[in-house]
Amino acid sequence: MLQNFKRWYYQFVTDPALALMLPFWPVYVLGLIRQIPALWCPALMIIFGLALWQKYCRADIGRNFQALPALPGGYHTIGQRAPKATNQEICLELRLSLIKDSRDAFAGIPAGKYQALTHETVLRRLESSERISVESVRLVYKGTLQPILNAQSKRRCRHCKARCSAWSAPARQFYLVRFHVTSKTKKGDSNEN
Repeated sequence: MLQNFKRWYYQFVTDPALALMLPFWPVYVLGLIRQIPALWCPALMIIFGLALWQKYCRADIGRNFQALPALPGGYHTIGQRAPKATNQEICLELRLSLIKDSRDAFAGIPAGKYQALTHETVLRRLESSERISVESVRLVYKGTLQPILNAQSKRRCRHCKARCSAWSAPARQFYLVRFHVTSKTKKGDSNEN
């Protein structure tokens, strides 16, 4: 129970729009209850504007990942997104697509500051990349891959009769990783100075 709370907490605090929306929800509800349009209307417009900002200012990183927009001076948050898939696409294809994207995503990621909630396999890939410099690694919670698999398969894993080994894998440690991505350089450019 505590690990689930930690997972939701860290997903909330790394999402830039949710933290900004939070103070406007009570104002919106109070305005509705008291029937004061001068309260609920601006609060609703701000919430709606933040939701649009987050929806349309994200950067796609492959088929399965995206980078949420960053606040000024902040970090872009990398997260998983459900791929646009047909209903006939089988879970094995979806899982292979996720694995391939998790390996290839760091090659095409634009330069900038990022943060992600991830497990040790991806953390090792980040640390071994030449373009990425890891700033900080923080232990945040232990969890299984079930939420990731459910999001990937649009909740089909929950009702699957032939579950894969990833579904029943034991809980693993997740980390909040903050890192910088530098622009691609040619190998000869760094030795010329």
